[in-house]
Amino acid sequence: MKTAIAVVAVVLVLVAAASAHAQQHAAPDPPSFSTAVHALITDQAKIDADVHQEQRDARAGPTGPGEPGCYNLVNNVDDDAVDTIGDFAANTVVNDRNNLQDAINQLRADVIDFNADIADFINDGVPRPSGATGTITDISDKIQLAISQANAAIKAMNGYVSRAYRIGAKLAARGHCASSDTPQSHLSQPYIQPVS
Repeated sequence: MKTAIAVVAVVLVLVAAASAHAQQHAAPDPPSFSTAVHALITDQAKIDADVHQEQRDARAGPTGPGEPGCYNLVNNVDDDAVDTIGDFAANTVVNDRNNLQDAINQLRADVIDFNADIADFINDGVPRPSGATGTITDISDKIQLAISQANAAIKAMNGYVSRAYRIGAKLAARGHCASSDTPQSHLSQPYIQPVS
């Protein structure tokens, strides 16, 4: 008897959720999901601005006016590439990417659990709640949109990081600086893995 009451209660909750979905076609994203996508897009804007700053620093040449040989390269351009851009990509951006991947993985797990629950109810003779398929489709669409947006930002950031190291390498070659003066990437490429 308790099992039957529990099954009926769960079915009522699912039907109410499906009905609410039918009335509100576009439910908002969970905050952690939309926040993670936003964080990557914000990271992209920051790295873009940092690369532009590095380009401005590089205009002074490898030495800079009144500075010892290769001073500007080592103390400004390298610092921009390695400390400001490279470290930000390796730490903050990778963490933001991982947060989004975790959110996507959780939503996928929730969909699997939801489908399993629906299948159990159907096997017990309960009809499929109206709106259940639409809910799953909406979640899947939101996941694909987030992946697309995030991977576009990640692709751009990987390009920015590569460009940051190339700026320093070109400046070092132009100024006859030692290879040790050239910014060295401690990151493997791609610097930031895409989400899936």
